[in-house]
Amino acid sequence: GGVALFRREGRNLIDWVREGSEDPWQAQNVAQMRTSGLEVDLRFAPVVGRLPQVEMGYAFLSSDKRTEGWESKYVLDYLMHQFSVGVAHPLISGWRGDWKLRYERRVGGEGHFILDLKVSGRPKGLEVFLECTNILNTSYTETGGVPMPGRWITGGLGFVF
Repeated sequence: GGVALFRREGRNLIDWVREGSEDPWQAQNVAQMRTSGLEVDLRFAPVVGRLPQVEMGYAFLSSDKRTEGWESKYVLDYLMHQFSVGVAHPLISGWRGDWKLRYERRVGGEGHFILDLKVSGRPKGLEVFLECTNILNTSYTETGGVPMPGRWITGGLGFVF
């Protein structure tokens, strides 16, 4: 585990901005911006037994620049809070399950939860996995308002030599 405090100084930043949602985006110098943050990570990994491995993390960001009468597309569109919990546990016959739950809240936005699950194993010289991302089918956007996909399932098969 660990704790980190940091401060980032930005100068001559350029971003796409607009005054209202109907106005076109325009490139503009945002001048200076100071961003401060905190990250905390904890990990519990048992040495023996069938106990699960647990990881927790929290990140906080804050900026001294505010949108005064205008909307920022990138520079001021950041995750203010992100909390994550991961649990990896053995299943049966060498298979394991990895759960990840995240809570994210962007500056000026609503918070949301994202839950993922990956089941993997190595039977008879193979490496197999099945993963479901965004199990809760949460609607949310990333930086710049890019919509993220809903629930999706992937799988894979590999050969171990």
